Amino acid sequence: MTTERAQPMNFKYSIQFGELTLFQTSISGQELKPNIFSFPASRPDSVLTLAPDNCAHIVSMPVSSDAIKPITVAEDHIVYTYKNFRRMYVDVSGSYDAYLAAFRKRSLQSLKRKQKKVAKSNNIQNTVQTFSSVSDVRTFIEKAKPISATSYQEKQLGTVFREDREWIEELEKLASQDRFRGYILYAEDKAVAYNYCPIYGDGIMLYDLSGYVPESSKYSPGTVLQASIIELAFNDAAVKIYDLCEGEGRHKDQFSTDHITCCNSYIFPKKTSYWSLVLAHYICDKTSDTLAGLLDRFGLKDRIKTFLRQSG
Repeated sequence: MTTERAQPMNFKYSIQFGELTLFQTSISGQELKPNIFSFPASRPDSVLTLAPDNCAHIVSMPVSSDAIKPITVAEDHIVYTYKNFRRMYVDVSGSYDAYLAAFRKRSLQSLKRKQKKVAKSNNIQNTVQTFSSVSDVRTFIEKAKPISATSYQEKQLGTVFREDREWIEELEKLASQDRFRGYILYAEDKAVAYNYCPIYGDGIMLYDLSGYVPESSKYSPGTVLQASIIELAFNDAAVKIYDLCEGEGRHKDQFSTDHITCCNSYIFPKKTSYWSLVLAHYICDKTSDTLAGLLDRFGLKDRIKTFLRQSG
């Protein structure tokens, strides 16, 4: 999360139909992800001043308009903005009681029922275990890895929870700077969900990696853990903002206090091979969105998504 010139890297370019990956390739280029809470909103091609090399770029940044055209040509580059979204966050600098007071009565009652259900299922374990110190890192990884291995995030989305030495050392370094937070949710005295939340910038905690055991879905583990993390963040002196990361959903709408309009874009050299990748991605996305809209209209979208995630 920086505005500095990006380093060369390989990034994945995936063409998906919903959550199903149809095609994936690795592209050599640069990744630019400026801190959205300090970087001025602009157009995607404006970041080329940060990385002017004639190579591929993947960009995630605040955008000055939510009506940016999906495909444009800027000088010698193709700018493909494949996602406009509200990046939601929770301002945890105030009072937790005031935060809860802003909830709709029915939503708050539903949340409390879910929290109570999980708490009652545990006879030995506390509902949530927090990890933040250097000595906590390995224990957190040992508990989170088995959860991730069964989760749809790893099975379907390919979000593998690492456990290699380089990753451990990176987390231990963050922990030594008080920038590491890990959370485990327990139901029936078993670890059923995890969240990894690094802290970046000036007290911004990122909802980075998460997963839950499909068999625990009756406990709404993602929602309950998210609510617990927010409550803990209000009492965490190192955290001012809880950044809910990319993606929109009802639970983020429920928990967030505000949002920043952002976009994700690919910026490619104007070559035939890249045009092919862009058009294939664009057509597949539009087809998927149309189908999702139809399913949502008939109340089937969430049911199908839940079924796919639980079935793996």
